[in-house]
Amino acid sequence: MKWFLSLNHNRILGLLFLFFLISVPFGTKKFIYSFGPQPTELTSIFLYGSDILLILFLIVILNTKIYENTKEWFSCIRNNLVFSILLVFLVFAFVSVFLAPCKVLALYQFIRLVLLFLMAIAVADLLKQGLVKFHHLAAAIAASSVFQAIAAIFQFKFFRSLGLWFLGEPVVGVFTQNVARLRIDDLTFLRSFGTLPHANILAAFLVLGLLSFYYLYLRNTNKYEYTKKIPLTVGMFFVWLALIFTFSRSGWIVAVVTTLLFLGWGLWNKTYCKQTASLSVIVIVIGCLLLVNFYWLILPRAQFPTGDVSVSYRMIYNQIGLEIIKENPFGVGIGNQLLYAVNNNLYQQFGIIRQIDWQPIHNIYILIASEIGILGFLAFLVFLFKLVISRWKFYDLESVIYCLLLVTSLLFGLVDHFPWTLQSGRLMLWLAIGLVLGSKFLNNKSEII
Repeated sequence: MKWFLSLNHNRILGLLFLFFLISVPFGTKKFIYSFGPQPTELTSIFLYGSDILLILFLIVILNTKIYENTKEWFSCIRNNLVFSILLVFLVFAFVSVFLAPCKVLALYQFIRLVLLFLMAIAVADLLKQGLVKFHHLAAAIAASSVFQAIAAIFQFKFFRSLGLWFLGEPVVGVFTQNVARLRIDDLTFLRSFGTLPHANILAAFLVLGLLSFYYLYLRNTNKYEYTKKIPLTVGMFFVWLALIFTFSRSGWIVAVVTTLLFLGWGLWNKTYCKQTASLSVIVIVIGCLLLVNFYWLILPRAQFPTGDVSVSYRMIYNQIGLEIIKENPFGVGIGNQLLYAVNNNLYQQFGIIRQIDWQPIHNIYILIASEIGILGFLAFLVFLFKLVISRWKFYDLESVIYCLLLVTSLLFGLVDHFPWTLQSGRLMLWLAIGLVLGSKFLNNKSEII
């Protein structure tokens, strides 16, 4: 009877996590309060649908630990160097709350950071205990990316949103003011975004989907499982096609870089060399088909013309961030960079006059240093370095894919802010951190995470 109840509980825990995982790209939310002139995610309090699933998941898994050997579990965590560095990072983030111009907003953002931290630990524990298998998670991410890809393709086709507002899809059309779009000669195209708030964030999620497809493709080594490669190939095609329609240059670059890294590793690895060779052929064929049919869309967007505002403004945002760090080495408070810059007229000083262009620093590393200080930023860097070094095993497929999922968010963080500021982006980053934390290849076998 006890075994039966435990099995049911584990199934509930696993299902809760899978439902939460599927909710990552859905932006369903309820506005609570705004600290700025407009109710944006950057300066407002929202309750997200994914929040509810995440909290339920955390309650169930923490309740499980109450009935297990909690003392031993926390002792192992406390003795883990990676975890200790992460705690130092959280302490700096908490201290920054008291330095923020809007302390309520900073406290709200800190609570969100703590939830993400707990989620990463919980994901790591699920993997360590074997309650959730990574190939199930990869299948969920891959399937979700196909759904987002299909939505993106139809958004491109119809030049507008599809009416999926209940899943968080922005209600916009190609001529909606301030919407992300692309002009080629006399044609105007809507940059597809799925149910995510921006095309670049959709591109990040699609790259996670591609990596999941690659993993599933290489994992199916049994000769009787070759039929599974057909739907995997079809899924890859749709995701690559949708990635084009995001017109996200950062998305294209990250997708190519991570694909080359993965294929290069697979071709080097004797165990997966044959499988990777066939996967490489599929990727090349998909790439050629898309280039032949959509080169007239890809080539103009792939250029970086002089005076490109999206590039020049990113450089200015980074300059603003460096100025904030110079004046506030201990940070201006988590979640408060935008408000601080507005209150101190930094955007106007750097030549950005329109309010719609007052955006966060488009580099999460400079952004973190400006909000929680240089010491907090260094703790975050050391944490990432120790995390990857302690979990990296070059010969193992899962270890490689975990690290590539994390690298994806970190690469996007070089040119955008969403892995630190927006719900879906933060969930992607900390989910990847949790997967790497939960890697079974540890230097110390007694560690929990």
